[in-house]
Amino acid sequence: MKRSAEITKGSKRSLFILGLKFYFGLLVINIFLVILVLAPFVILGALGILLQGMRLLSFFDMMPILIPAGFFVVFLAVALVDAVIVLPPTR
Repeated sequence: MKRSAEITKGSKRSLFILGLKFYFGLLVINIFLVILVLAPFVILGALGILLQGMRLLSFFDMMPILIPAGFFVVFLAVALVDAVIVLPPTR
């Protein structure tokens, strides 16, 4: 800890700003990823409603499967991207 304090002496403000940039960048990536992952579900939902209107598919019969699967995919994708960005490579 002492060595770390010696190395960063005089540059704590710039390190703080760098940390803020990192976390804001991570937040932007997460928001983009959630939108990117949710977009296919929104498109499929609109398609399902359209097909239901055409009496080709009962969209609401698929809802108990689509909603949990959609949430799982979104959270898994965000967690994986966060892990790749935040965790340093290990040897």
